[in-house]
Amino acid sequence: MTIGSCKKDNNEINANFKCKLNGTVWNPYSDDLKLSEAEAHLTNGDKEIFIKARNTKSREEIGFGIYTSAAMITPGRYALNMRTLQFGYYSKNDFKGEYKTKAGYEGELEIISLDKSAKRITGRFRFKCLNETTLYASEITEGEFNLAYFDF
Repeated sequence: MTIGSCKKDNNEINANFKCKLNGTVWNPYSDDLKLSEAEAHLTNGDKEIFIKARNTKSREEIGFGIYTSAAMITPGRYALNMRTLQFGYYSKNDFKGEYKTKAGYEGELEIISLDKSAKRITGRFRFKCLNETTLYASEITEGEFNLAYFDF
């Protein structure tokens, strides 16, 4: 009697998004079949990208967007500072407003790869953001993503 096993080839890259929020590991989660945990959208002739992740249990969302008026989005580093329509944000559904990047509360998005044939984007991010209502700040660090994106 011969016992054998097969190892299944796994060439598919799993979608993921992770970071730390104020030093604590934060992961997306969705218990709603209509909502994805994380999503990425490349729009406006590839001049704009928006990535966000949500946790429906904690009712939080972390995201960032880049808009370039003339050039297409390509791998590289982008400042998250609101001065150039490049921003990061954190939202907790507590009716106290969003935390957003602004002067003195900035960060960086690094797009490592943008595979247009597979429609996948990978990168890293970090930023500080301020809630202008409460004047509390939050810090997003060690952010990473590897997501399929949608063209609009």
